[in-house]
Amino acid sequence: MDLTQNPRQAAQTPHATPHMLAAQRSSADAPREAARAAAASGATFAAVPYSRLMGLRREAAAAGVARVRADDDPALHDRHGCLGRAVLMALLDTAMASAAIASVDFTHTALTLDLSASFVARRPGPLTADARVVACDERVLFCEAEVHDAGGAPVARGRGCFRLVPHA
Repeated sequence: MDLTQNPRQAAQTPHATPHMLAAQRSSADAPREAARAAAASGATFAAVPYSRLMGLRREAAAAGVARVRADDDPALHDRHGCLGRAVLMALLDTAMASAAIASVDFTHTALTLDLSASFVARRPGPLTADARVVACDERVLFCEAEVHDAGGAPVARGRGCFRLVPHA
């Protein structure tokens, strides 16, 4: 998945509803618009202490697809010298949640309802996760993600279910 070309073409959400495809905003909703703008710019993501602790950075997110990178921090290595499984789970979860909120133009937060992963191989970092929304209804999205190393070799795959919650 090449997010640098055209992210809107990369997203395939055949079950998307009008609610999912176009967020409805008004000029009277300035606080919500400010939260959306901060999330879209990545400022909200960068401010999350857990993301910083795990060395996660959102590189791209738009139209139901996202790319998140995990830096190679020796403090997070397992006994084999690779990023630990907890980091891989966080990377998968964060990438899929980013794809979910990008599908509604960052107007909502995504809460993880279910998350599963398959670990394919151990590879040294940094690692990158590419995620996309595969189906959705009014409030629940189903996502898939793949983690790969710098050479493109697969490291892990995940699936998740997320509930959309409007910003407070």
